[in-house]
Amino acid sequence: MAKRFVNDSFWTDPEVKPLSFRTKGLFLYFITNPHGHISGIYYLPVSTIQEETGLSAKELKQEIHTLSVDYRHTLYHPNFSVVWVRKMLQHQVFNDKVKTNIENHLLTLHKCPLIQDFLDYYDSLSIEYPYSLSQKNPTTTAGLVLGLVSKDEDKDNIQSGKPDLTSFQKQSNEAIDYLNQVIGSTFPHNSQSNKFLTARLKEGYTLEDFKIVIDLKTKEWINDPDMRKYLRLSTLFNAEKFEGYLQEAKRVPIKKIPKEWKGLHEYMDESQEKREEIKENGG
Repeated sequence: MAKRFVNDSFWTDPEVKPLSFRTKGLFLYFITNPHGHISGIYYLPVSTIQEETGLSAKELKQEIHTLSVDYRHTLYHPNFSVVWVRKMLQHQVFNDKVKTNIENHLLTLHKCPLIQDFLDYYDSLSIEYPYSLSQKNPTTTAGLVLGLVSKDEDKDNIQSGKPDLTSFQKQSNEAIDYLNQVIGSTFPHNSQSNKFLTARLKEGYTLEDFKIVIDLKTKEWINDPDMRKYLRLSTLFNAEKFEGYLQEAKRVPIKKIPKEWKGLHEYMDESQEKREEIKENGG
């Protein structure tokens, strides 16, 4: 039986500490169970999870929702019985042998849509996959991951064309426009610019997530000559950095933004509701 080790810093990780004990337990199970793989993406039926954790169907759905939506630590696709622990591979030794192992392993997952999300997230590792995966809309896939839509509902959404990549690209373009407005840049709407935002949207992040990260990093970097250059799409929406930026932004208290930041929201806020309240009050 393979041995897996978890650093004791797991318990003090700021992205793990807010989780309930039961959610932490399921997260650890996804990392350490005997069916796992070094890549973090592998086959794991719901029946097996329930048998080995003792969680009821309702409890399991709730915990997967917490890990997937609230904290984005894992994704689960029930149609393919595939789980993906998003950052697991980052904590492994990676070399040519491991790369080949992962490439062979992906072939066993029956073209699960999460494979494309995995490949996009670890794009810098140049992991190869020989098949074209269905370009199923990520929003729809996210619904399946959480068991929030049925197979029939998902099929109807795909056939009707809603939501589709046009609306997906629209969100990406809106985020680019927002960044341009905030810092006075001129990033264009093209595939090179959109690829960073598209990858994050595929992971379940939202336009509002993009905006609060832009606000926070502008506040921190705009007046720093050494950091100002990093107010760019490739840094702000980097696969390995964005989640950390977002968690940081959600912990930032409301603060007044200097007037010289042309186009920036008048107030920094951690919630969409507060922004709406400010706007309603004439802010």
